[in-house]
Amino acid sequence: MPGWPSESRENCAGVLGGRWCDSTPTCLAPLPSPPPASTSELYSLSEWKLNGIPDVCHGPGRWISGDVFDGDKLVVGNKQSGWVPSRHGAGWPQPFLVFNKTTGEYLNKTFGSKAVLNVSVDREFTNSPYGPDFSMEKISVLRKDPSKKRMQDLLWFADYSMFTVTVMNFDGEIVQIIGREGDPEVAAGSPLKAAIPASQTAVDKPKFGNPAGLAFFEDTVFVSDGEDYAEQINRIEAWKLNTTSGTALTTTADSVKWVYPVEPTSKRTEQVFRTPHSIVYHQPSGKLFVGDRGKPANYYTNPAGKPSYGNINQPTWNKTDGHARILILDPQNGTNEGEFDCSPLGLSIHKPPISVATFKRPDMDLLFVSVGGYNANAGGWSDNAALYIVDIVTKSTKSKLGCSKVVQHLPISIEECDVMHDIKVDPDTGDVYVFCPGIAGDRVRKLIPNTAYNNPASTWSI
Repeated sequence: MPGWPSESRENCAGVLGGRWCDSTPTCLAPLPSPPPASTSELYSLSEWKLNGIPDVCHGPGRWISGDVFDGDKLVVGNKQSGWVPSRHGAGWPQPFLVFNKTTGEYLNKTFGSKAVLNVSVDREFTNSPYGPDFSMEKISVLRKDPSKKRMQDLLWFADYSMFTVTVMNFDGEIVQIIGREGDPEVAAGSPLKAAIPASQTAVDKPKFGNPAGLAFFEDTVFVSDGEDYAEQINRIEAWKLNTTSGTALTTTADSVKWVYPVEPTSKRTEQVFRTPHSIVYHQPSGKLFVGDRGKPANYYTNPAGKPSYGNINQPTWNKTDGHARILILDPQNGTNEGEFDCSPLGLSIHKPPISVATFKRPDMDLLFVSVGGYNANAGGWSDNAALYIVDIVTKSTKSKLGCSKVVQHLPISIEECDVMHDIKVDPDTGDVYVFCPGIAGDRVRKLIPNTAYNNPASTWSI
């Protein structure tokens, strides 16, 4: 690409047909073929992979999130915007790429640089193994719906460095940005700059801290806010949608149905959320599932509580461990209905939920949870990394949502997927896509339902 270093490269044979990378780093090694699926396993990890583009040694990578759309397509977020000395060829000029979801083939469509901050413009990455990055966090597609006269798919993404949520079409045009209410007007043609983040001392409904996750249901978009940075607000917001345009009704406070918790971070006596990193609407129950991630106290960033109040509790402002749990909220008003009751999942501060997704089969209602404990030495969330699939049931003795058992446990090595940052389930096929932005294994993995699976439902107990 223009402006990138030109170095002597060795042929990395066997990786996507033999691609080129710098002689200093090495390409990601080809993964061994997964074993054949057993009839006792619900899903199998497939050999499917993205193809038709350069790999992380020379091209895009750090696949942060994605979603399926338009029948046979998969949009994926590329965080790798530039190179560092250890990976001279890495980088891609656009944050979004489109692939065929069945074959993994790149469809020669890439876009988004006008809407996503490239943080290389104001940071030095000489000593970083990651390099410059695009600042989007998680992606969700609001699919077209002719019954509502919504005739195009729209790409929504949370941007934790811009403190905004942006809506784009797949021609790369910005349709709407929420989170800039009250900001100074930006002159046409000015460089992309961050919004003013939400206040730590006032409710400030139409603003965000570090938004992370998105979920939709009918006339509402839910935003989990979000990621562990100084501006975090640690709350969920529900915004009214114009179901025809596919955008927020307005960008002002009158479009915000509710926020939870209501109090600003500086006035809370207890933090309900400690990094609500993922959110999904569960249609069978009509509830929101929020992955309240968290991490050990010593890894939080602001021990004194200023300027951020997000990581700590009054009155002492001492750092404490995160929650590592999944909370259930009422989508109508944000009422906290307690934790998802699933002791077999074994969530802990060293095995918190990174991402959550749901899928209703004819025989089972499923919750997918990727887990991984924070490991500063490994540069990510790689400890105890695994994907869990549990059933979703109503606990008759407690009248609350939970699980009866773990249906499947898939340990994932760092080489197979470094940080299982996001999960999306194809609503048409049940295929599961896992997005991995860590450089030791920045891949997109695909799990396929096993049609021969023998459901041992009769043996399950609560």
